[in-house]
Amino acid sequence: MLNDNEWKWPTRAQKVLADWELNGWLNYEFARSYRPMVKWVLELRSDKKPTPRQEGELPVERRNPPRFATFLVKHFPEFPAHPWLAIPETERRARLRKVGINEHTSLFDQKTVQEIDLDIYTYRTAVGDCDHDPADLGDAADLFVRINFHRTDKQILRRLAQIVTRRREQLKTLHAEKVRQHVKAELRGNPPWDPTAVTHNRRGVGKRENPGVIYSRMNELSVLRLSVYFAGDLIKVQKATGTLRPNSSNWMRLKNSALDMMIRMRDAWCFSFAPPWVLEPLSPQQITVPRSGRLHLDLPRPEGTPADPAEQMIEREVLRVPGCLA
Repeated sequence: MLNDNEWKWPTRAQKVLADWELNGWLNYEFARSYRPMVKWVLELRSDKKPTPRQEGELPVERRNPPRFATFLVKHFPEFPAHPWLAIPETERRARLRKVGINEHTSLFDQKTVQEIDLDIYTYRTAVGDCDHDPADLGDAADLFVRINFHRTDKQILRRLAQIVTRRREQLKTLHAEKVRQHVKAELRGNPPWDPTAVTHNRRGVGKRENPGVIYSRMNELSVLRLSVYFAGDLIKVQKATGTLRPNSSNWMRLKNSALDMMIRMRDAWCFSFAPPWVLEPLSPQQITVPRSGRLHLDLPRPEGTPADPAEQMIEREVLRVPGCLA
């Protein structure tokens, strides 16, 4: 039987995990179930030197590992053998802080103005994780200012108001251009997000997702893991979970949603040196390495949207036991 710690997760009410580490947990556990990622990490750790080429032989084509695999190798030696929650809390949080993920960078509560640690920003730029592109909507929203504190607060705030107004107009113009490109290319999925859209709701300005969404995605991963472990036997899955649902389509919906998330993560892992945020659709302009085209679509795959070969094959890459290639 699959160990409980591979599919029974703590609830949000238990407060075992801090909200700001949830995205790390999500990526880590999905990666443990994805055979190619586990293989890459183990291969990178083995540090195997290429076999000397004999005279007359063609060179072996070299493949580049996903950047997220290098992140796991460097920061999480427990991967893939141990679940996220088996790593001491202080250890895993300290490692996330090393790459700039902390209480102040939570994806669930984006402050009106966020202070950016320049030391961390400079480091992440040096390793290629913060490749600033002024043509990117997300990057264009960042603004560095030098403040002359010899001036009064009133003078400083008046000048900042002028800068913010000008930058907002620039972002609106850039967003309009991205939307025109999206329509012209007849791309599927949502158009590029508007970084200047002001929200007026109880969630607050700038809040993106509720942390409960992460727990929902993890529950979907539970169903996927159990389904693969029991070779698709729904009765055994229901007995293991103690939940009897007469409608099998509910189970299939949860499983397919997890597969869609796996595809989306696989694409994002290629170019991310840290746990990527893939719950919200990305615009085509934000996708550095387009593969399956899943990154800019809603989850799960909309009805009537044809599955590409990658979607049809992804389930074969899900490990029967997370982290175990045998």
